Amino acid sequence: MEGDLNLRFYDITGIEFNDWNAHAILDIPINKRVGSDFFDIRMPGRDVVVGVGILSAVNGFMPIVRSDMISFPELLTFDELGIVQKLFESGIPVGY
Repeated sequence: MEGDLNLRFYDITGIEFNDWNAHAILDIPINKRVGSDFFDIRMPGRDVVVGVGILSAVNGFMPIVRSDMISFPELLTFDELGIVQKLFESGIPVGY
């Protein structure tokens, strides 16, 4: 099959996923086939399914393998995590 190797992230938060009803889709091309890399996904607090497949202009995305559902945690502020209070208690100045 012709095309580019690709990661596809499906936002399936709160739905029963049927391959077509994702809230959002994020495609990340896989340029290197060996090694490791980091991806900026930006889906805090969302449930996602990740597929690896071939992306082509003719056939669209053809999945090879797909993950189970993954739940990303919500992003919390330093105050919500209690970090500011812990720094203050340890004598480390916090603020501007």
